[in-house]
Amino acid sequence: MKNFVKKLVVLITTFSILAVMSTIPVQAGAKSTYWLTGISKQAGGNMRMYYKGNTITLQGKIKRSDSIDTVSDAAEKKSSYKLKVAKNCKVHLIEAENDQIVTYAQWAKNDGYKDTVDKKGKGKEATFISATFKVKGKKIVEISFSA
Repeated sequence: MKNFVKKLVVLITTFSILAVMSTIPVQAGAKSTYWLTGISKQAGGNMRMYYKGNTITLQGKIKRSDSIDTVSDAAEKKSSYKLKVAKNCKVHLIEAENDQIVTYAQWAKNDGYKDTVDKKGKGKEATFISATFKVKGKKIVEISFSA
């Protein structure tokens, strides 16, 4: 009888551990939305952005936060992100009193970005002053360029 109880306890413990482990990835995925921001090297900052079709690569010192309200207060960290762009991505062009919202495809076409690749395979470097990106599920869903 003692042997049966020990086996039952081991069985219950094993299933409990498996149940807990299966819920951990769900909790980690719950915070898959975050914001990135930075100032370009051309404007005296430390971030570079490369355009290559449906992929944007960010390199340099970038601020990251879980909220748009706290992203400007976040500490800059040297990092690199290679992110896909969502099909429904909107690009906000903010300049003084002229605000425009366009699709990612329109922005890429209007700014003359093509699927050109530099010597390092990064793509064409985009010119901007300040950029903020909303990333959801490892895809960029919103981009804001401001002067």
